[in-house]
Amino acid sequence: MKTRTLLIIGIIATLAVSTILISLAYNQEIKLALGIIQSQTKHYDYNSEVRIDQYCIDWCNQEELYRLGCDKPILEHLYTYSNLFDKEFDGNYVIDTIGLPEGMAWENLLECVDVILEKRLLIFKVIKDDLTFDVSYAIKGGIVEEMIFSKNTNSLLVKIDSTDKGNLTLGMPRNLLDAKFDYCIPIKPNPPDDTFIVLLDGEEIAYDEIATTNESRTLQIPFLEKSTKIEVVATCLI
Repeated sequence: MKTRTLLIIGIIATLAVSTILISLAYNQEIKLALGIIQSQTKHYDYNSEVRIDQYCIDWCNQEELYRLGCDKPILEHLYTYSNLFDKEFDGNYVIDTIGLPEGMAWENLLECVDVILEKRLLIFKVIKDDLTFDVSYAIKGGIVEEMIFSKNTNSLLVKIDSTDKGNLTLGMPRNLLDAKFDYCIPIKPNPPDDTFIVLLDGEEIAYDEIATTNESRTLQIPFLEKSTKIEVVATCLI
């Protein structure tokens, strides 16, 4: 009799616990559906000082990044989940696909990425007439495999392996490649700058010239997923 009573009590207790667990799970699903429960994305203590200054001493200034729109939460997220601040950064930007913390917009993060990439340029050595020139570059959406100057076409050919739609920032010394009005015969003193012709896999495309000095010109060139060749053509031989 006692055994039977204990068995009944055990069954009742089990049913009660099951009912409670089902109720909790149901309530959790309702809250998730209504957006009451926040995602499990890591939240940072934004009151703490970001450690970016340890990793960009030679190529950026932390206060300048703030001024250009890279606030502390965005910098901390990029520091934690991307390779932008790696000491061995190879020019190919990648970030873990874990979502963003609450209150952070992808548009603002990507703008900050572009700011950093423009500052953290790498160097590719290109040979022309037995001289070596340093071409600075950064790429988002792929990797740079090779750069070759062609005297026959007066152009710089950049071979890439693009894993996604992206862009290539290219800083070219004027002594390597330049485009000038009236740069060909008859040569005029101090001719003004002309536009380059930029080809993506053989098709002419638009580009932006984002920086110009007496020594170099910096272009930002878009490309598509699976693009393989970008060619920058000058107007005349130099």
